[in-house]
Amino acid sequence: MNTKPMNTKPMSTDLDVEVLDPRHDPEPAYWAALRARAGLRADWAWDMLGTSAWLARLPLLVAVLHRAGAPVGVATGTYSGLPYHPKRFVPVRGGPLVGVWHVRAPASSALPGWWLDDGLTVRDVLRCRPAIGRGCAGVLLRQVGPEDLAVLPARARLVRPTEPTWTLPVHDVGDVTEWIGGLRRKRRAHLRATWRETNDDQRIVVDVATASTTDPAEVAHLLRHNENKYHGRFSPLPTAAGYLGALMRRDDVLTVTYRDRDTSALLAVGVTLDHPRWPMPRYWSMLPVERGGVRNAYFHHLTVLVDWAIGNGKQGLLLGKGKSEVKESLGAVPTEQSAVLVVR
Repeated sequence: MNTKPMNTKPMSTDLDVEVLDPRHDPEPAYWAALRARAGLRADWAWDMLGTSAWLARLPLLVAVLHRAGAPVGVATGTYSGLPYHPKRFVPVRGGPLVGVWHVRAPASSALPGWWLDDGLTVRDVLRCRPAIGRGCAGVLLRQVGPEDLAVLPARARLVRPTEPTWTLPVHDVGDVTEWIGGLRRKRRAHLRATWRETNDDQRIVVDVATASTTDPAEVAHLLRHNENKYHGRFSPLPTAAGYLGALMRRDDVLTVTYRDRDTSALLAVGVTLDHPRWPMPRYWSMLPVERGGVRNAYFHHLTVLVDWAIGNGKQGLLLGKGKSEVKESLGAVPTEQSAVLVVR
């Protein structure tokens, strides 16, 4: 599907491109300040990019746009192509002989894989392609919104709609009771019952804390229950305890845990990446109810996060993709997204 762009603003011509491999290149001196300025979450920290890159099937490359020596944009993605070995980790050096740069947020397909300073557009990300590799034949952009789609070149591109992403605003409600009261009747009754019954359940202990208080190996083990439900030939690799360990040591990551009061066994867990305005629940899993899991824990967990977000002055929560009917019933708002392949 090709549509004529509404804005044909050309790419900036005064930009330099720096391509980095976080497995081998040291953290740039400007990286921490750039990440803070861009509002990028914990998974964009340089050590997290390196850990994620070593655990990937394909080379993860970071491209930084510079103007007059200062960073003004960044994009990250995997260099995907041929030959492809789905059962192998990324080679220590090198990459595909021919392929495309698959731009997406690190360790997630729910967010765009770029940030750009004022005056730049997603079209400027395309100028990174020649620096990715001699065999890089195009750029595949994930999570392209309508405004970004409008500035991309209409020629030599392929556009496919993808699942929308969902945001749950909470800045205009006073507390979790008010939030629940504003939902549709059926969901309102369900959440009120779930909130009351789970909070009164003496069998379990619910805790919201910095993620470093939770054992990442325990979390990785529990995540297998959720990952197994969606496993397929081209599914992402299971979340590694090493990656979780690095992520959960950070002070901008929190967990919501559900434990058996008597045995301390982990029954359910959510891992959230904090942000000044829009935290993002990143991982969730629970034991099946028939194996001792907590009934309706998913909904209770989201209610706990709403309560926490309101109490900490957040704008809302980024709920990512999937479960559209559920998220809509919680008051979340969709943003239409597309995947766009631009070939040279």
